[in-house]
Parts: sequence; structure tokens; C-alpha cells
Amino acid sequence: MREFLVEYVVGYCILGTLLGSIAYLYLCVRLYDVFQRHYPQLVDNILGAMDSNIGQEFRAITVMPPLLRSAYIAELPSARHRYWCHFTRGLGYAWIACLVMIFVPFFL
Repeated sequence: MREFLVEYVVGYCILGTLLGSIAYLYLCVRLYDVFQRHYPQLVDNILGAMDSNIGQEFRAITVMPPLLRSAYIAELPSARHRYWCHFTRGLGYAWIACLVMIFVPFFL
């Protein structure tokens, strides 16, 4: 069982972690742009005291994950925005699961 995990599953999990994290960060930045254009009050509420002079990508990384887990997402008027928020949240869980699965064979 351990050999199967090390030989096959770990390789796919490394690939899933790399691609998933890049896709997750890309979607967070894109959703941050959408939220700044269409829902600026949500971004301002989440930022709070963290509003600083950092770049947009870093701000998107700090703002979007809590916003994706909040109840505000269910209240968005656009079904497309709700879908992309739910997809991004699921993708975040998936790449974290892949990251955890990389280390599981070494503890067995």
C-alpha cells in the first residue's frame, strides 16, 4: 500500500498542489477585481485595518479567502459570481487536500 502511495499518488498530488495553488491564486485575484468593481462595500468591510499600500495580488490573497468563507457569498445577486466563488472555495480545499496527501505516505 505504501509503495502504491509513494509511486503513484504522491506524483499526482504534487502536480495537483502546484496547478491547484496557481489556479486558486489566479481566481482569487480575478474575484478580487470583480468584487472591487461590483461589490466594493464587501471588500472594504473585510479589509478593515489591513488596508495598506501592498500590491493588489497580495491584498487579494489576504481578502478573498475570508470573503469566500463568509455568508455574504450566498447573498450575491449574480449567479455567475456565486458560482465562481463556490468553485474557488472548492478548489482551495482540493489543493490543500493534495498538499496533505503528499505527506501521508511518509507517516504510514
